[in-house]
Amino acid sequence: MKLEYHTEHFDSVEGFIERLSPLNKIITNRRSNFIYRGQADSEWSLVPSLLRDGENNPLRRIAVNEDGKFNRGFQILYEILFIKNFVDACDEIGLVIPGDSYEFRNIIECKFNYKDNYEMGRLIWPDDKLFKIMALAQNQGIPTRLLDWTRNPYVSVYFAASSAIDIFIKKNDFDIYNKNIAIWALDTELKNLYKDSLEIINVPGATSVNLAAQKGCFTCMLSKEEKEGGDDFDIGIDGIEGHHINSLWKFTISASKSIRLLKFCEDIGIMASTLFPGFDGVARYWHNKINMSDRRFRDRIFIL
Repeated sequence: MKLEYHTEHFDSVEGFIERLSPLNKIITNRRSNFIYRGQADSEWSLVPSLLRDGENNPLRRIAVNEDGKFNRGFQILYEILFIKNFVDACDEIGLVIPGDSYEFRNIIECKFNYKDNYEMGRLIWPDDKLFKIMALAQNQGIPTRLLDWTRNPYVSVYFAASSAIDIFIKKNDFDIYNKNIAIWALDTELKNLYKDSLEIINVPGATSVNLAAQKGCFTCMLSKEEKEGGDDFDIGIDGIEGHHINSLWKFTISASKSIRLLKFCEDIGIMASTLFPGFDGVARYWHNKINMSDRRFRDRIFIL
């Protein structure tokens, strides 16, 4: 049975914002602890960047055998090598590796029975000793199995709306106006419904100032196969088999509302310069302001 989840669509910005308010206790009729993820297209699944099935995915281009086919062994091996490359570069310039330990180094150096442990599924992948470095790498733009979430619903609104505007500006893609943005909400109190398939990952704020500012956390799709072969591409939380109707929600609104949503976020202090503390965030803020003033974007809104 395919996973079922709540969906709600909103026509007004005001209704959308009110529904996501932390003061709104009627999402469910019981105690909940939600994390949120904003996406520029409501049709996108909850698949982490490293597992998206497309030619832009470096793992998809590299983790192949001589016949050009994918298999579980190659996939996980290259995931380990991606992490090792990141760690090696940090070591070269003396950066501190979060979660560093003897066991951690053994994993990324493959000093274990790799085939039996991971390829044949005796151990769950990824090992939890790698979560901290994966979180740091993910936050720096390195694709991993982790999926970014936030504990602040309006931070997720910022990322959904700013991404939708960015897509239009870069691609001049008018089709975005026929689409909706989405805010996903996952009740972490019900993680046990996913059994061994899902891990909620919280990392110390000192791991990254960006993560701390964004109230960031992650989910990770765990993988354990009892037989050799197969791959994990296009596996998302919303595609896990089961009936978890109360754990996952999706709230949607027209992408044409993105500028108004960004202005709301700015009014309450959520903007690139606060979510990415430093000069990089200031530059992002500048680009957002320019994008919001782009006549092609504004004129298209008035047409609708």
